[in-house]
Amino acid sequence: MHDSIAKRIRDYLYEAAIVAPADWVEGAIDLSLDQSASTSGKVDLSLTPHLRDPLNFWAYPLRARMTIQAIEQTGKSSAWKWGLLWRSEFRPHPALIVYESDDKAEKTNATSFQPLM
Repeated sequence: MHDSIAKRIRDYLYEAAIVAPADWVEGAIDLSLDQSASTSGKVDLSLTPHLRDPLNFWAYPLRARMTIQAIEQTGKSSAWKWGLLWRSEFRPHPALIVYESDDKAEKTNATSFQPLM
């Protein structure tokens, strides 16, 4: 019975998302505010369609894990930043972001993450 209740809660949480993360990102994120972005204006995922699945993964149940490994300049940082922003809008919860150093954390948060909030 416990598994059934947990499944029903998980299914409810998954379905509660009003807007799919990738769709929300295209409508809500303005790269003009992100100092680390190589372009400005609204996000256009037709230019980076490989980001759609990692972004939509943020709508999965809260215990899901995702690992992205790719070469430089392919949108890995964008996927976690934009996904975390979607999650804070639709399903707020604690999150942990681990940086290589305090300096990198301060710079990334100040120039890239916080302006999008």
